[in-house]
Amino acid sequence: MADQFARMSTVTKEELSRAKNSLKSSIYMNLECRGIVMEDVGRQLLMSNRVISPQEFCASIDAVTEADIKRVVEVMFKKPPTVVVYGDVSAAPHYEEVRAALKAAGAGK
Repeated sequence: MADQFARMSTVTKEELSRAKNSLKSSIYMNLECRGIVMEDVGRQLLMSNRVISPQEFCASIDAVTEADIKRVVEVMFKKPPTVVVYGDVSAAPHYEEVRAALKAAGAGK
């Protein structure tokens, strides 16, 4: 898992394009389900007091660059990780193990 986090900082144009297309497809496919649309409209109204059109969402997605991804990942990795375990914690690694693994992979402080 630590290696996957480290690889996030080196997204390729192809990976970013694929991720954008996947997210936009999901947005448009969700328009076919009335329940999801109503939940989304309610959430948008509660959070921003307005409803954002699918086209506006997609324009925002299209505006994301490789540099944006790298910048966000760098900000994430400047802070120590937060680890949450739910359920049986006996098999979960200790916090310091997680932190050391992320640091060794180049993905943590």
